[in-house]
Amino acid sequence: MKGFGTFALIVGICWVVFALSMDISVSTGMGRVNNLGLMADRQVHAIVGGMIALAGLVMLIFGGKVSASAPSALAEVDTRPCPLCAETIKNAAIKCKHCGAEVEAMSAPILVNGWVASIPCTAGERQDRARQFITDLGMPAVPMIGSAIGAGPFATKEEAKRAMVLLRDERQTFSEIAYRDSVSGKFKPVGDTATTLWALAIPCRKESDREQAIATAGLLGLTSLSASDSFVRFGPFTSKLEAGEIWRQLTEKGVHGNIEEIRES
Repeated sequence: MKGFGTFALIVGICWVVFALSMDISVSTGMGRVNNLGLMADRQVHAIVGGMIALAGLVMLIFGGKVSASAPSALAEVDTRPCPLCAETIKNAAIKCKHCGAEVEAMSAPILVNGWVASIPCTAGERQDRARQFITDLGMPAVPMIGSAIGAGPFATKEEAKRAMVLLRDERQTFSEIAYRDSVSGKFKPVGDTATTLWALAIPCRKESDREQAIATAGLLGLTSLSASDSFVRFGPFTSKLEAGEIWRQLTEKGVHGNIEEIRES
């Protein structure tokens, strides 16, 4: 927006200068006199140039305000009041810049689910670049469905919209608003805390049972986690619902087992 406004302002000024420098006189037997038609043309060119310059100036003013307001709005999430003077300070501050009081740093809470500005991308370099764009703007980055990377999560949809505007204006990057939930099991965990996962445990009383379980699981694209004399396990699954769907498919093929809860740090 600001770049286009600058371009329009320059074009408009040049147009006005061209209009003012137009020669509106013509030669006659009595010398050179002003021509009404040329005077009208100069007036039209001056008006057009002035309107283009004015439009460019408006885009420069309001485009700058929009870009400046988005970072400040997002910055409010990373602030808190000083416990002594009640002035606003950063969460990571250990000393108030207003009253000089020493305070304890407060880490921003990590939301497991919430609103995000999701950037669709493919795995690899594009995914790394999208994550870098988000972190460079001071926002948390979280994995989304597939290879997408999201800015957030935020507690409100309005915060996610401001993140979307910031990515568009500052990094020329397209994103879309989505809700990142922990129920569907489609998203990877956030943070370093232990995560509940699920696995299928197939009892194998004899070698033929083990071979049948592995062959059937291979047809469904399942990964073997571990095996023992009594069980072979497949997974992991990020939700019990997903594990239950695979359990149903195995049961239809004559392979029976149990759903087990596992913990991953």
